[in-house]
Amino acid sequence: MSENLIGQTLGTYRIEAQIGTGRWGAIYRASQQSMNRTVALQTVTGDVTQFQEAMQAVAQISHSNIVTMYEAGSAAGIHYCAMELINGPAPTEFLRPGNRLDEHRLLQTIVGVARALNFLWQKKFPHSALTLENLQIDAAGIVKLADFLPYDRPAVSTPREDIHALGALLAKLGPATRKPVSDLLDRMTGTGGRKPFLNLGDLGHVAQDLDRQLFPPVVATTSASHSKRTTIIGILIAAMIGALSAGSLWWRTQAVKKPNVPPAPPRAADIGTMVPIPGGEISSPTGGQKTLKDFYIDRYAVTIGDYAQFLRAIANGTKPREHAFAPGHKDHTPVAWDQVLLALEQRTPHLINNRQTVVTWDSPVFGVDFFDAYSYAAWRGKRLPTEEEWERAARGTDGRQFPWGNGPLPQETPKFLTEVYANLTDRSPYGVVGMAHGLREWTGTTLDRSSAVVRGGSRYDLPMPVTHREPNTACEMRSDTIGFRCAADHDVK
Repeated sequence: MSENLIGQTLGTYRIEAQIGTGRWGAIYRASQQSMNRTVALQTVTGDVTQFQEAMQAVAQISHSNIVTMYEAGSAAGIHYCAMELINGPAPTEFLRPGNRLDEHRLLQTIVGVARALNFLWQKKFPHSALTLENLQIDAAGIVKLADFLPYDRPAVSTPREDIHALGALLAKLGPATRKPVSDLLDRMTGTGGRKPFLNLGDLGHVAQDLDRQLFPPVVATTSASHSKRTTIIGILIAAMIGALSAGSLWWRTQAVKKPNVPPAPPRAADIGTMVPIPGGEISSPTGGQKTLKDFYIDRYAVTIGDYAQFLRAIANGTKPREHAFAPGHKDHTPVAWDQVLLALEQRTPHLINNRQTVVTWDSPVFGVDFFDAYSYAAWRGKRLPTEEEWERAARGTDGRQFPWGNGPLPQETPKFLTEVYANLTDRSPYGVVGMAHGLREWTGTTLDRSSAVVRGGSRYDLPMPVTHREPNTACEMRSDTIGFRCAADHDVK
């Protein structure tokens, strides 16, 4: 079957190569021509009805540690599902570079898997016992769950069973050299008389705290002296060289030609300002009418430089205000922050959504979850906009489809440029920029203790109408294509 499909087109997907075989059939790397992105395409050779039911269920899940499903369809009599393509190494290679257990990655894996499994339990989503085949590692070294539905395997009955299975799975990779890590694995498997974990959330918090204690993250500063920046980058480069000598970081430092990066556009004079938005009646996405009061919203999304100042304040002793539902001892460091710092210093491509992209201090911050956005906004004396406020700021009152009107984006964003002011044609009637073709954005609207509403579109996809919403996004999801902007009841400088 693979020989017949390679080179063919299914719907909008051009099949390039077979990359594996799953429980449903062959999996291919394919180019989605309509969206200009590369995906994993799962084809079906078995029970089509069961496959469709499974894909409909998985489509309801949005979490940074779970492989994202884009869409399911059929063409030429072949049923398929397009999914996020994961380009990293196999789990064993990731966790045992140079044939030695890497305890930093082990702890990061425990945190990611615990968060994903905890989310599945919160959503009452059945899943089978964990195996190494369920773990995938992306290009940034982030673990993601895949193919976990219990169609041909028994479902896990309790979170404690998940914790034991994960501990037993990781313990087989080899002994931990640090006693705290060894003790953690013993607690997970219930050996050595250790106190068992209360739940998966408890496991994730303990593993994260231990990881920060044993492997402190590098904190960025936009106003540091050249020598300090050089020291930070020197540490990062030395660590990467050491890891490369063990063959462990090939997915993070792929050999990429430095592109011909165009010069950054002139820095917008109004960056950092807020825009007044008049209140009034608005149709709520959940039904009925709501009355909005006048409010202010950031003209541009929060930038990497803005967020770096927040991290520096925390490093200097500021205790950020946390959301009531945030996990204890919350770490507000974005995903792959050290790689972003290196890319900033060298102005070299950083892999975002499987694309080589150049970032600057004025690029929108990404890889932050709802709780990160909430705490940053509170630190600035602001808040996150409700989804109704977000839509009013993006759409105005004339019912337009996109911030700029009803037609296509007037001007494509220049390749490689990501500054929040790189494309001023993505502008709402009130002058708010980047709400349909910048990054998707967190809003302050939560549905329960674990889910929040994301609005807007990403420059890595086609522009999204201002009515597009993602209401079931995990609060702890950190994505390359989600950022945020702040709102306030009055202008905050």
